[in-house]
Amino acid sequence: MLGTVAAGTCQAQKYTVTKLLTLPGGTYTSAASMNKAGAVAGSADDSNGDSVAVDWNNSSPGIIFSEAFPGASSVAVAINNQGVVVGDFRDVESGVFEIGPIVNAAQSYEFGIGVAAINDVNVTVGQVAGHPAIWDGVDIFQDPGFLSVTANSCAGQASPTGINSAGVIVGSEDDCPNLSGNPYPVAVRWKPGSTVKVLAGLGGVQSAASAINSNGWVVGWATLANTRQHAVLWEGNSGPFDLGTLGGKQSSANGVNAEGDIAGQAQTASAPGTRCSGPACISRPPT
Repeated sequence: MLGTVAAGTCQAQKYTVTKLLTLPGGTYTSAASMNKAGAVAGSADDSNGDSVAVDWNNSSPGIIFSEAFPGASSVAVAINNQGVVVGDFRDVESGVFEIGPIVNAAQSYEFGIGVAAINDVNVTVGQVAGHPAIWDGVDIFQDPGFLSVTANSCAGQASPTGINSAGVIVGSEDDCPNLSGNPYPVAVRWKPGSTVKVLAGLGGVQSAASAINSNGWVVGWATLANTRQHAVLWEGNSGPFDLGTLGGKQSSANGVNAEGDIAGQAQTASAPGTRCSGPACISRPPT
């Protein structure tokens, strides 16, 4: 289901809902990303029950990437404003693809490869064998470059999750307190031409960045000193700002637009296990 809501409020507003149609013989759809033109990318199952990367213009699905290998699967992860779609596939190996008006490329790797985001100049970020990777100025068939990690990283493991039009990348890296300790995620930011920076948390150890907007605002989650997880905003070079919950113990932020409206999920006081996914989960931090 795809819906539009009035941004910047916590009250229900007038909105429309469009059902994204299934593929012939299929039973489910899953939307992952939408661009300014309203094109949606994600996945749907085909008549064999296999996941296939699709896009929807209006509500009708079109297959954008599939493999003939029996049991293979694919999923579209992100679409930019130029109509370029990136995603992942799996046959005998894991792979990534990039398809758009002037590009049609794919690459597979037996030790694991995946994409997470693409910006409007077709710079794509993801990971190769658990290491943070970037395809900058080349299509995804080419070998990627690799992003730096901090000295606390566990074997260079990190996962980019977002990139904005200025090429600023956010995500998380796996840190190790010592050789015998268990890895834990910390939110990080990569700026072009500079080293990786750990984003301050909310008093706890763990954190992760999910998305970044054109103004450099970053959203994600971080743990408090009591280990509860709260949605968090890093506004430019300031922050972190605790976005709170809906009365429950946990929350996280998944996306932020150019106006600073933030979307995510939170537990409520009356139903701690309930995840919020509607207009009440959209908030705007104080100005």
